[in-house]
Amino acid sequence: MEFTLLGAAALAYAAMTITAKRLQPEDEPKLADLILGATMLGLVVGRVWYMIGTGTNPLTNLGDFILIRAGVSTIGAAVGFLLVLMWGFRSDSPRAMALVGVPTLVGLAGWELGCLVRGTCLGTEATFGLISVAGVTRHPIGVYTGLLFLLAGFIVWRAQRGAYPPWTGPFAFGMAALTRAVTEPLRLHYGDGLLWWYVGAALIGLLVTWTIRGQQLTSKES
Repeated sequence: MEFTLLGAAALAYAAMTITAKRLQPEDEPKLADLILGATMLGLVVGRVWYMIGTGTNPLTNLGDFILIRAGVSTIGAAVGFLLVLMWGFRSDSPRAMALVGVPTLVGLAGWELGCLVRGTCLGTEATFGLISVAGVTRHPIGVYTGLLFLLAGFIVWRAQRGAYPPWTGPFAFGMAALTRAVTEPLRLHYGDGLLWWYVGAALIGLLVTWTIRGQQLTSKES
């Protein structure tokens, strides 16, 4: 692993850990440890997913498995992350999702802003922008995405008001997917099919949020 990638990962972990410790509820498992474990196993699932998708057998190419920089499926990593959390909180999965929502969004912000360390912030050409390379102005898409993740984390934090209702987990998931969907068209290599995955995930997350919150309001009124 190159040092710039390690630096971006360290920034993401620091952002997530600080947020998790600040929001740590009493009498609950340590959020930082829970998210770290889910993230690590999510990376494993995402790497295997990517290798299979590109026609590489992970069982016969164990040496390639550890080359995380060679490619990790964001869809696979997200699925692995969610499955680990659901398994860890088998008796109350909605509670787990609510607890880790804001720290995860802040951690994603740290990862995206880590592009400043890696030198990978540039996106598509722009008529305006903050970065110009070789006379071509490009969108600093990594910075855009990082700031939007921070905004999403703030919105979810304000919405849950420290109570961690069950709908805030799907809300955080929907906001994360929406952030990537909004910024995907400005990324280089646009057109690999991820946009519609993000749009679909955002719609599902927000629909589940609306449904659960609506049920809660109905039960309170009755």
